Amino acid sequence: MAGLALMPSSEGPSASGSETVLFRGGILFDGSGSLPRVEDLRLGNGRILERGRSLAADASTVVDLSGHYVAPGFVDVHSHSDMTVLANPALESKVFQGITTEIVGNCGESLFPLSPDRRKDLAAYVESLYPGLTRRLRWDWTDLPSWTEKVHRARPSINLAPLVGHGTVRVAVSGLEGGPLSAESALDAETWVARSLRDGAFGLSYRLDQAPGSGAATDELEPFVRQVARYGAVYATHLRDEGLRVRESVAEAIALAEHFGARLEISHLKCVGRGRWGLAAELLGTIREARDRGLEVRADFYPYEAVERSLSSLLPRWATDGPWVDIERRLSDPKVRTQIRREVAAGLTGWSLGPQDFLWRDLVVAAVSSPVGRRFAGRSLQEIGDDVRLDPLDVAIDLFLAERGRVTLLVFAMATSDVRAIENDPGTLVGSDGVGVSVANDPLEGPLHARNYGTFPRFLSDLSELGPLALARGVRRVTALPCQHFGIPDRGTVSVGRAADLVVWPSDRRDPGPDLRDRPRYARLFSSVWVAGEPVVYDGRLTGRRPGRVLAHSLREAPAVAS
Repeated sequence: MAGLALMPSSEGPSASGSETVLFRGGILFDGSGSLPRVEDLRLGNGRILERGRSLAADASTVVDLSGHYVAPGFVDVHSHSDMTVLANPALESKVFQGITTEIVGNCGESLFPLSPDRRKDLAAYVESLYPGLTRRLRWDWTDLPSWTEKVHRARPSINLAPLVGHGTVRVAVSGLEGGPLSAESALDAETWVARSLRDGAFGLSYRLDQAPGSGAATDELEPFVRQVARYGAVYATHLRDEGLRVRESVAEAIALAEHFGARLEISHLKCVGRGRWGLAAELLGTIREARDRGLEVRADFYPYEAVERSLSSLLPRWATDGPWVDIERRLSDPKVRTQIRREVAAGLTGWSLGPQDFLWRDLVVAAVSSPVGRRFAGRSLQEIGDDVRLDPLDVAIDLFLAERGRVTLLVFAMATSDVRAIENDPGTLVGSDGVGVSVANDPLEGPLHARNYGTFPRFLSDLSELGPLALARGVRRVTALPCQHFGIPDRGTVSVGRAADLVVWPSDRRDPGPDLRDRPRYARLFSSVWVAGEPVVYDGRLTGRRPGRVLAHSLREAPAVAS
């Protein structure tokens, strides 16, 4: 197959300024969902200047893309790369997936607002979610504009479209307390939300299944969603419950958005636990019915059957609270283990799973911190228990103690048929629920789920098996549709005048990225990835160029809000 034969150097050409680049003969998916067609593209000044057949070759560089697909840059609608971009602005694991824009600040977690009085609280909150990160950050910003300035100085590879996180807002006004907000704190929180939306945030995100967001009853959320609706932004929610009460949680999110007329994004839709297997069609139907009533609602997903959890979350919270010396003494006591066994047998409260919702063979050791413990990686707690003739719960506790708690599990909690049903629904969007890191996981400590490296290549590989029309419609779901839903300007389609954010890959290449039990690796599907006319990936390699920026939401209304 013809490659990128006419590209002049390992860094690739540039179309960010007066120099122009002609893409010749690529198979173009324009983002509309229509079948692709062979067309040329002319790029210059960071934009698409012209598209059509047999364009004149009066460009600084001509790139032969015969046999290659060309599409708008992909939009990851559920990302957490705002956590890593200041420490690792290359965001390699995302760039190699063809992602050129990410919706960040999801699951109630953003790095703004940052109250000077609550700096240590926010750092502790972030460290609990992203171990090893806090020491890499200076924590010297306060709001969206000052955080944006920091990101621009870091020069990210790709674009970030930020949401403001409800959990972070709660930390800013009341610290790490998980209870209801006082009237004064609630007013301060609403002001922060409105100010962030006015400053260009694309919406507000919640995480309602754990502190600090879990302390919020529905009535606390209402003023914030009202502000979201006023600004024409998006209310994105990690549901209050993805297990036993997932139906009720979907209904709560829809009712809240519908009441205020806000656009809604249901984050990483899934049916967790064997008792919910087969429920995807019903949940998708509920979402579709709401959309038919006029609500702008979407759900996103990642195409994997496993979630990633720390082993500590398998155990009751009381068992792992306190200093390590107390935890070690407690978990070594046979009577305590008997009590833990009794509680786990009744269900996993933290995961909202009943006693029949998981099997020990569903819990696979993803990785551990010590070289000795790594021999267990990739094996289920049931398999390990069978080998050493121990109850799987004892295996879990022994491994937890041996690794001082630093063990991550893959929990195979979803049915393949449900994942496929959500993936194949024409209304769902794609979100990795991942972070931008290097293959060594820098700047975070510990293992990372395959979704961080392979979500978008896996999605495209799955659709490629169904033919060109399915692939064209899939491209629309990662380009034009998310841009329309979130109000992302200037992107999403291959149109004259739009930003030249583009991805290119050989039409005969297949690479779904790493599997769940593979070691981390970058996806090898895309030959080049362009942001604002600059090749960030060229000939399958990073170029070192980092032309990304923080995007701002265009306000549909601009009410006066006290700062």
